[in-house]
Amino acid sequence: MAGEAAGIRGGSAALLELIEEHRPEFTFDFRRYFGMPLNAIGDTVAFGEAWLLLLELRKESGSHTHMLFHGLSQTASLADVAAIQHAEWYMNGHRKQNTPPIELPKPWERPDPNADVTPEMRAELEAQLEKRSAFR
Repeated sequence: MAGEAAGIRGGSAALLELIEEHRPEFTFDFRRYFGMPLNAIGDTVAFGEAWLLLLELRKESGSHTHMLFHGLSQTASLADVAAIQHAEWYMNGHRKQNTPPIELPKPWERPDPNADVTPEMRAELEAQLEKRSAFR
């Protein structure tokens, strides 16, 4: 078991890699939620405490860290979510009959993985798939 995990970095090295990978988001969240700069880690904030702070940021619904780790399209607090749902409910409750329901953009929706694919690119990718597919 120890041999399998030999290549996996842990502790402060893993924390530093994670911070480097998402520096802008963590910089904003540390300043906003904890009132301290991110570069305080290792200086006035111990690495162990920094791990605990990052775990708390993952739970904070309005943080960029929460957005990153849950794959959301944008940040939103629970109050934002409630306001969006309430507005959508009210608008649909007062819309004219026989009109389609109104759907507001929601931050908890995952980004569309095909959003950057044009119809031409999609047709080309489908043609490549049909060439290679075992099931025609």
